[in-house]
Amino acid sequence: MEQIVINTKLDGFVWPGKVVEMDEGAIRSIQSFEDVSDVICLEALSQLGALHIRHGIELKRHVFLMKILHSTLPKTAKITGRYSLSGILKGQTDQSWLYHLSAKLKEGNDLFGGVFLFGTIDYNDNFKKDVLQSHYLKVFSCSNIG
Repeated sequence: MEQIVINTKLDGFVWPGKVVEMDEGAIRSIQSFEDVSDVICLEALSQLGALHIRHGIELKRHVFLMKILHSTLPKTAKITGRYSLSGILKGQTDQSWLYHLSAKLKEGNDLFGGVFLFGTIDYNDNFKKDVLQSHYLKVFSCSNIG
């Protein structure tokens, strides 16, 4: 079996934490950060949106972030704490999805987030279906998604 290696070259890279709520139009997870940069926080939000899409399309295509249309970042240099990450699907076509993704501490206001545009493409030689589907099924199981 071919091994998949994900090298983001970002210290502290995190996958979405435990998914606590999901339906066709939204996803919410709980994520703990420990002394990470704002870039890692945006990455966690991006991964959450992509996870929601992958689940919705049953892994039939490769999902990728195309653009962050607007974002707010935390005011501190390093982020620590337990956050609620949420994604709300704002619109979609056959191959693109628009989300509002945000993070907040418990019942507080959004601390960071933005509007994220995702796309999909067919699996190919660069994005191998058997390798990626297997990998994301493991990610789903770790995030308590079935």
